[in-house]
Amino acid sequence: MPSALHSDESVIRYLNSGNRLQIDQATRHLLEQHRKLVVNLVRRVGGDLEQDTEAVLDDATAVLIGHIQNGQYQSDLAKLSTYFQAIARNTLLNRLRKRSNWSAVSLVDTFPETLLSLDDVETRMQSKEIQDKVVQAIRQLDPVCQEVLTRFWLKDQPMQEISVALQKSIEVVKQRNHRCMKKLRALLAPTFKDWFHKK
Repeated sequence: MPSALHSDESVIRYLNSGNRLQIDQATRHLLEQHRKLVVNLVRRVGGDLEQDTEAVLDDATAVLIGHIQNGQYQSDLAKLSTYFQAIARNTLLNRLRKRSNWSAVSLVDTFPETLLSLDDVETRMQSKEIQDKVVQAIRQLDPVCQEVLTRFWLKDQPMQEISVALQKSIEVVKQRNHRCMKKLRALLAPTFKDWFHKK
């Protein structure tokens, strides 16, 4: 990687330079920088590492570059990595929703801080309040759901780690997470009804 690409500003400058060499360098930088993030996201959400990782990485990077070059991305609202993560998450979820055998309920559908609307200043300002409401709602659930949701969504623990901690199979943990997410959505629906989308 060229040493010049040491900041978001330098990446943006390369992508907007009109110089094909610099654009290619910045693109490779973004792909390498975000590969591990996408791998972890695919593992966490439950996608196929081999099938989804490269596709999501390529598609999300292309979207990010497009947003940078057309001026949609605003650096004062989010870091490139944060913005990319939102794009990658949405890209992956869209892929998974097209598969008939994927029925997991994502927290992305539950509260808006993880949605792609990173240009929505009001939503971003509300994120701390939203997080607090989600935590409060989780505390109203039964102890099993509290532990599963706290570990998976708030502590970002992988299913394998939760499985070991709870001494349950990964399949059982996934089923519990699915059921608990339904309960959480029901609790949050009155507060976040405008952000819910029926699939």
